[in-house]
Amino acid sequence: MAISSPPRDQASPLPSRTVDRTADLRAGTVLRRRPFEVHLPRERGCSAIARRLVERHFSFELGARDLADLKLITTQLVDDAYHEVQEAIRLRLQCRGSRFRVEVLNGVAGAAAEITASAPAS
Repeated sequence: MAISSPPRDQASPLPSRTVDRTADLRAGTVLRRRPFEVHLPRERGCSAIARRLVERHFSFELGARDLADLKLITTQLVDDAYHEVQEAIRLRLQCRGSRFRVEVLNGVAGAAAEITASAPAS
């Protein structure tokens, strides 16, 4: 007895698995992630792109004040990298517990900043 499978275009898709982490975030659990790295375009607006990436990557884990501080630091690091040399700029974001790290690498050197999230106000 041969088992035949349906043609590829009629195969049932795999069930989607969505994981709701909002309960973890409300409980104060900070999710650990691998570092996120992206090449930024060498253009005047590269610091704005970097700020948006920081906001998208850390907005659920940082309060408004800490997020604003991290975006300001990121802007300064990316602007420095843009004006120093004509090399590619890479942005690396990482979260470890309550510590949030931003690294900006420009091919020749790099700079990094790290903040520790403030305790939530009660």
